[in-house]
Amino acid sequence: MARPRQPVDLLLVKGKKNLTKKEIAERREQEIKAPDDKVKAPSYLPKDLKREFKKIADELKNIGIMTNLDVDALARFLFA
Repeated sequence: MARPRQPVDLLLVKGKKNLTKKEIAERREQEIKAPDDKVKAPSYLPKDLKREFKKIADELKNIGIMTNLDVDALARFLFA
């Protein structure tokens, strides 16, 4: 049975460099990416937690792992 496909960036980090630049570009285009255009602190967070939310969310967006779906999870984490 075949293994599931891994993201291109993960393959490159692991040192699997047998892909050409063209293959890497094609695989990146095929990967599903969740949108991150509406990442902002929820209104129920207090002011100090909103600042912390923005700081953490910006860092996570920079490395490509923060999406619109993660907003509530991060807010609940900070609120706990």
